[in-house]
Amino acid sequence: MVFWSYVTQNVARYLGITVFIINMFGTVMKILLFSTRRQYRVKPCIFFILLSSAGCFVHLIYATFGRILSSGFGVNLTQTVLVICKLREYAFISIQLISITADWLTMVDQFLVTSRDARLRHLSNMKTARYVTIGLVVFWFLYGIPIFIVTSIQLNLCVVNDPIVFILYSSVTVWIFNVSVPLIMTIVFGLLTYRNIHSVQNLPRSQSIDRQVLLTVGVQACFILIALLPYAIFTIYSTITNYQCKSNEQRDIEGFILNMISYIGIFRCGAGFYMCLIVSNRFREETKRCFHCFRRTQRNVIQPVRLTSQVKNMHLRSNRR
Repeated sequence: MVFWSYVTQNVARYLGITVFIINMFGTVMKILLFSTRRQYRVKPCIFFILLSSAGCFVHLIYATFGRILSSGFGVNLTQTVLVICKLREYAFISIQLISITADWLTMVDQFLVTSRDARLRHLSNMKTARYVTIGLVVFWFLYGIPIFIVTSIQLNLCVVNDPIVFILYSSVTVWIFNVSVPLIMTIVFGLLTYRNIHSVQNLPRSQSIDRQVLLTVGVQACFILIALLPYAIFTIYSTITNYQCKSNEQRDIEGFILNMISYIGIFRCGAGFYMCLIVSNRFREETKRCFHCFRRTQRNVIQPVRLTSQVKNMHLRSNRR
């Protein structure tokens, strides 16, 4: 029992912090790259990627960082503050589903953009993307309200107090919305997009950016598999054994497994950036350009201060004369 607690604590302190930093950097870089370049901002697919990255950013803070504090340093406000307990469970449902839904919507948009049918290509536009985004955000926020209502603190644990709601959300959310729908949509529209690209001999040069986006989406689709399947299996196990009497050692082992699954799953957020950085020359160029722009911004901020000091020195000299 002591052994598993010790292992879980050290994994959270060292591996957890490392995973958090790596994925936070990758997520922030995706947001910066795709939001600062105008040719990317006008693409509906990029709009969905930014939405997914924003959801990942929030998820890293409330879920991953919160798990590190809880498992590694014994700081868990969800055990004592009811509002934080409710918000964490609510965000775990709503924010994660917004991010996952935006992931597979990027592949749907790529199918529309590369389609030979002009009517399908016209469906890919920023106006439609904004309406779809508003709809899915409102839907998932409303979907998580029952969890927020029935979540409470019992025996210093943040739990879903209603067993029917817990089972319903565990089965429906995990297997349908977290696993089945994302995988089916990603695989189906990924294959259709692949077919569209190879059926057209020469895509317009304006769609060269879409090829880079397609690479990003394809890499992210692979990490959806890696991230969601282990968590789905563990959630089903937790649902079946939730009301069984467990020993302390068994609880510690389950806590260790859950932590490892969480650290593996969070690579869905930042790994796409690093993979594209390795395989795509254009992506590396855009990353370098982003860093150069950041350095220029720093110089522009510092330069007026230097000019101001020079003006002050000239003014003092003139007064002395």
